Amino acid sequence: MARAIIIALALAVFLVGAWALIDVLRDPVARPVVPTVDENRVASSERDRGAVRRLPPLGQLPQTRQRPLFEDDRRPPALPPAEPAPPAAAKPPPDVVLQGVVEDERGQRVLLQIRRTGKLVWLSKGEALDGWEVVSIERSRIVFRNGARRHVVVLPDKTGQ
Repeated sequence: MARAIIIALALAVFLVGAWALIDVLRDPVARPVVPTVDENRVASSERDRGAVRRLPPLGQLPQTRQRPLFEDDRRPPALPPAEPAPPAAAKPPPDVVLQGVVEDERGQRVLLQIRRTGKLVWLSKGEALDGWEVVSIERSRIVFRNGARRHVVVLPDKTGQ
């Protein structure tokens, strides 16, 4: 009797193995193991099955920019060097009338009248007006400089010209 049970068990193991072998030979692609999921997820996925899923905007995915998929080193391409800013428009020379030149204990100074306002301004060598620096004061003229540009203002003659 024990012998019959052993033979029956061996035959059952053989048949199960043969059935599994036939199943693998019939479908050689390995079947994925289905993971177990909780019932709440299954219910929500069944509910959402007809809904279209949208990807978040690229701004919410910083890794896509920091580690691009098709770059060898997975680093973004280097940015081109920034273009230099265009040179600033040249300031016009100050529109002034030289009223007089004075030399005293403080050194040489000039009295200038701004044409559009009529305001009088005292300047010494090294001081600036509207971005133009006084570089030279002589008896009857003053020289302004702005970068490489120079502007000379001459004391008008007695006729006002």
